[in-house]
Amino acid sequence: MKKVPFRTAFLLASAFTFSVGLTSCKNESKPEDPKEVAEEENKEVVDAAKEEAKVVEDNSKIFVAVAEFDLMQRELAKLAQVKATGKEVKDLAKTIESGHSASLKEIEDLAKTKNISVPTALTEAGQKEYDALNKKSGQDFDIEYIDKAVRGHRDAIQDFSNKATQTQDLEVKSWLEKKVAGLQSHFDAINAMIAKSNARK
Repeated sequence: MKKVPFRTAFLLASAFTFSVGLTSCKNESKPEDPKEVAEEENKEVVDAAKEEAKVVEDNSKIFVAVAEFDLMQRELAKLAQVKATGKEVKDLAKTIESGHSASLKEIEDLAKTKNISVPTALTEAGQKEYDALNKKSGQDFDIEYIDKAVRGHRDAIQDFSNKATQTQDLEVKSWLEKKVAGLQSHFDAINAMIAKSNARK
């Protein structure tokens, strides 16, 4: 067996070590730039804040819409208890007033926990509806009130059901679902009264 000169063996070993060193350097990951790390972390915070702001914005729209509706239904029902001619209409209006007064208190309390403001008196749109109804009298008043109650509750059931599906706030979702159930109860009572009245004709 032919001996490899010492110098040659040393050079071969050095070359091998250098080659392994290069491979090792290539496999090592480059340290992340601290600036990039900070910017990425800040981006996550900003994105989370934007998402939270979107939820707050959506909740504010929901709460204002619900409060406006409850206020209008409550005030129309109070008016009906004074001006309606039929006892059944007065009794129905009393039930509706009670339901929407309770709902209004709930939405006001929930809004406070989320630092959201809601209307506490009739809005311009609500006042317009009230004034239009107040101009009616006698049987015309009863018919107009029932028509407003039917349309108002029907539209609100659809609107608030959609909002319950879309909201990302589970607490608000649960409350809206409960709200819709209450509106459906009013809607059924109104239609039952209409059916009973029509049956007597």
